[in-house]
Amino acid sequence: ECTKDEIIGQHQCILHPPQQLNNGLTRDFPANLSENKKITAEDCVITKSGEIKHVEITTNTIITKDKKIINGIFRDITAKKTAELELARRINLEKTVNNIAKTISQVQLHNINEHITAALGTMGKTLNFDRAYVFMFSPDKKYMSNTHEWCAPNIEPQINNLQNLINADFNKFIHAINSDELLDVRNVADLPDDWGNEKQLFENQDIKSLIAMPIRYRGALVGFSGFDVVQSKPSWTSNDTATLNTFNEILAATLERQRFEERLDYATNYDQLTKLPNRLKFETTAQKTLNNSKTNNRNFALLYIDIDNFKEINSTHGHYTGDLVLQKIAHRLKDNISNKNFVGRLRSDKFIVIANNLNNQNEATIIAQNILDHIKPAFQINNEQLKITTSIGIAYYPKDGSDIASLLKQADKAMYNAKREGRNNFKFTKN
Repeated sequence: ECTKDEIIGQHQCILHPPQQLNNGLTRDFPANLSENKKITAEDCVITKSGEIKHVEITTNTIITKDKKIINGIFRDITAKKTAELELARRINLEKTVNNIAKTISQVQLHNINEHITAALGTMGKTLNFDRAYVFMFSPDKKYMSNTHEWCAPNIEPQINNLQNLINADFNKFIHAINSDELLDVRNVADLPDDWGNEKQLFENQDIKSLIAMPIRYRGALVGFSGFDVVQSKPSWTSNDTATLNTFNEILAATLERQRFEERLDYATNYDQLTKLPNRLKFETTAQKTLNNSKTNNRNFALLYIDIDNFKEINSTHGHYTGDLVLQKIAHRLKDNISNKNFVGRLRSDKFIVIANNLNNQNEATIIAQNILDHIKPAFQINNEQLKITTSIGIAYYPKDGSDIASLLKQADKAMYNAKREGRNNFKFTKN
């Protein structure tokens, strides 16, 4: 600390940090003193070693014939102010986490990923991290992939480089997060030698320190969340890690809810045998297609596909073989139909294609012929070669109907016309 000789004769500004010199209290303090008036205020001072201290200053003024004497006492309240600031910070963190929990619990499934990323960003910025992320394991636990990532400004994203990593290559890390509720690495450079793969991965991302927490479903480890420091030194406290654990629990619950809702959505909208969209999904998609076509003055077609002589396949070869046929036809349809179009299974041996944004009926003809050509090669099923064909009916919007029910009815009629004319072909509606 400064000696008496170093202080006497100096301006009061030497007691204060440079950034404090322009604040009202430090600048105007001498002028605000008046005779016989006691003043108590809080301010900051700087020690000889450069350390900032919070102080409470109590002063009074004595005026003599020729002098104004200011008597002051400085009391160190740094510990008190630090405790107050930490309490305010903790309250702010709790509010932040509560707001995240409230917001994310109300999010619909189709928006949930962007809200998870936003929540990672909120926590990352609040706690001065440079990167925040989620990794999830594959169902067989052999691989892990970065699914969500937030990066601070000027921090290079890593998510595209962190897909399908082999879990066995990072056994130390996975064992650590599975054993503890929180992995706290203050200095990556200090990791043991047997963490070689992990250390190399962290250093490749310029990670200096990190926190990682396990994500579990029903007690089983399925992934983890993490927060990295890249540009600065680690500054988190035990209160921060407790808050991160709470946030991680919210994150795990959100991801579990996402998985449940995705499974429910799949069960509701997809055929369990062929894995194609079912009739409900078709109706929803078709209505969106119709609305978009009306708005943008576009054309589309429904292609109603029926397997020829499917009842004979079931009766001759059995229902198990019939199911295999349905699966293989679904696979060929998916391979043949462009991603911009829709292919689904309506029921039994009936499939449907929505061909979007067509310029003319000839484009629907090309799609139908491609389907026939891809279905025509023999199927290898149970050591047998099965020759299978399909009949296709086509309804073209808006010529053949102004609503989905009418279009589907016309496509169904056209499909039966194709069967009557020899099968293994396609027909447009006659209307």
